Amino acid sequence: MNLYNHCLASDLLKSLNPFVLLSKHPIIKACKGHPQKLCEVANFMEDHSLGDSLQLLCLSKPRIKVVPSKLDPDEMEFDTFWRKVSVSGVAEATKFCFQLNHHFSATTHSSRGFSKHDLEEIIERMQATFTGEIGYENARYWWNKWYLPLRRTVVRIMHLWEHTSPFVKIHGIAASKNTVDEALGSQPWGTFMFRLSANNPGDLSLGFVAEKGQIMHLLVQTRPEGFEILFSDQSKLYSKLEEFVQRFKPLRLVYPGEDKYKVFSLRFHM
Repeated sequence: MNLYNHCLASDLLKSLNPFVLLSKHPIIKACKGHPQKLCEVANFMEDHSLGDSLQLLCLSKPRIKVVPSKLDPDEMEFDTFWRKVSVSGVAEATKFCFQLNHHFSATTHSSRGFSKHDLEEIIERMQATFTGEIGYENARYWWNKWYLPLRRTVVRIMHLWEHTSPFVKIHGIAASKNTVDEALGSQPWGTFMFRLSANNPGDLSLGFVAEKGQIMHLLVQTRPEGFEILFSDQSKLYSKLEEFVQRFKPLRLVYPGEDKYKVFSLRFHM
């Protein structure tokens, strides 16, 4: 490509700028990453006015192939949700969270949504971050970074998440590290609890009583291929959470005292 063609391409972009949104116009989309094609358009425009050139290029069948942009399903889902909860471009944090709970139950088809304490925890975190009112960009950030990873994890462990009677297998985000420490403080060694991690959305946290009585915490990261347990000096991947529970010897009893082999059985989830 010679210098003259470079100049023509540059002039084309400058001339289009006042009239069209460059990122949206099909000519620019088609030419993106293809300087030679952009020069072909520039050469065509050399003997035509801007308006005539745009009309001819859009109505005729140029050699340039226009590829339609793909819409992100997650973005479309968020925009639909946002229209329900926002007024004049902002949403109140409490309303946003309660509507989020309804959305969670509807999209996961789960009989168990966020508990009252879970919602209080979410609202407190959102208000602390966004001072009560949430704008579009902040809400979208929260949706993508916090809500979607958490929802995907719940769907993967739905058979465990929905088990709440006579005891809970997976606790919600309101069960903080301090809450787990208090619950396990008087329990025998080997007693353990799983909870959704609020600080690492989409992951799980495991708290258990070690042999010497101290309470230990491990992060369980969700991966496409399974669950990765992060130990102090290494990590290990398990295809199922039940597999980890059965093989990890320091775990004996599910809080408040149920045998782990009965509660986290592999028999029904192979």
